[in-house]
Amino acid sequence: MLKNNYKVLGLEPGASRERVKTAFRRLTMKYHPDRIHGNRHAEQRFKLICRAYRQLLLENYIEKNGADSEAVSELMDRWSQGVGPESDAEGPATSWPLAASDQPLHG
Repeated sequence: MLKNNYKVLGLEPGASRERVKTAFRRLTMKYHPDRIHGNRHAEQRFKLICRAYRQLLLENYIEKNGADSEAVSELMDRWSQGVGPESDAEGPATSWPLAASDQPLHG
């Protein structure tokens, strides 16, 4: 599943944090529904890109901090409310995997 997430972002498995972040931003700008009105394919692609990026973040978060179900559940709740690594000033945001560059997400 992890390899597939990298593929969705157009990257090789083990890409650096900076490359993952850059690919995510580039692809979301390209496929954002507000930029391409009425294109269902672009909307579905956008959702797939966001899901892959979040899954990579979650996998890395669990790898670094353990699979504490309460912490992971809290993180998922915050995501569902639209609070992500870029907008959250406290908590896990300070240790999110894309804060530093040139570090592989896994391994």
